[in-house]
Amino acid sequence: MKKGNVVEINDTVYMVKHIDVKTSSARGAVTLYKIRFNNIKTKQKYEESYKGNDIFNEVALLRRPVQYLYSDGVLHVFMDSQEYSHYMIEEDAIEDELVWVTDGMD
Repeated sequence: MKKGNVVEINDTVYMVKHIDVKTSSARGAVTLYKIRFNNIKTKQKYEESYKGNDIFNEVALLRRPVQYLYSDGVLHVFMDSQEYSHYMIEEDAIEDELVWVTDGMD
């Protein structure tokens, strides 16, 4: 499990945003992971602690290369680098990532 992975929990799809590892000093103790997720559809935050041997259902997503074109108010326009189709994404959905995005960036 790492940041950016997409998993299904209780029939809801989440993206891993942050993982905090807590190791116990006792022998034979299980490592605990406090994981912060964001709901893919609603962007609602969800936080839960898990043991090191807990298993998640990973969700397979198709990731495609895109190029950032421009900002249009609260919308940001991206172009699929393979099909050349344009996608508009609301600023709220990608606000954490926008600090790294520049015009023309692939």
